[in-house]
Amino acid sequence: MTGILLETDASITGASIAGGSIAGGSITGTSPVPVRAAAPPGARRTGRSRPPDLEAATAVRAAALGALQRVLEVLDGRRPRGLLSRCVDEQVLAQLTALIQHRVVGPGDDCARLCRVHVQLHDAALADYFGSYVRGGRVRAVAGRMELRPVRVSPAGTLPRKLEDRWILTEFAIV
Repeated sequence: MTGILLETDASITGASIAGGSIAGGSITGTSPVPVRAAAPPGARRTGRSRPPDLEAATAVRAAALGALQRVLEVLDGRRPRGLLSRCVDEQVLAQLTALIQHRVVGPGDDCARLCRVHVQLHDAALADYFGSYVRGGRVRAVAGRMELRPVRVSPAGTLPRKLEDRWILTEFAIV
């Protein structure tokens, strides 16, 4: 897998890997973890694009955090759906509208709080995100895909129309 993985919590203490655990910086357990051999110095990678830089990865992560926070606020009923028009695709907006109409979130439910967001940048214009949020005492996962697309940033009715490349949610799922 190529790309850059950014996450909100860099702590790995107590995480499990292949039947073992990581405690105090050492790996314990009996199952070996397969490791790919590193390419020799000067070798060229074929068929793969160069990994994106850290600045692009940081920008997509910030866009993912903002968009997911807005989505949760809309699902809670704290914000109007129109707030999402510049950060989600039309299909995702239709999916969220259906969730709102079916009252997935009840009027007495607690507000959702975004906990963690991780981003896997595939290239300069495509990324996957996954994370978790808490509503009440329950933790849920979210996942999907983001793309860098031109979005209209000028107010409606003004000419010439001004477009700007922005990261938008093109796929969204609550697990």
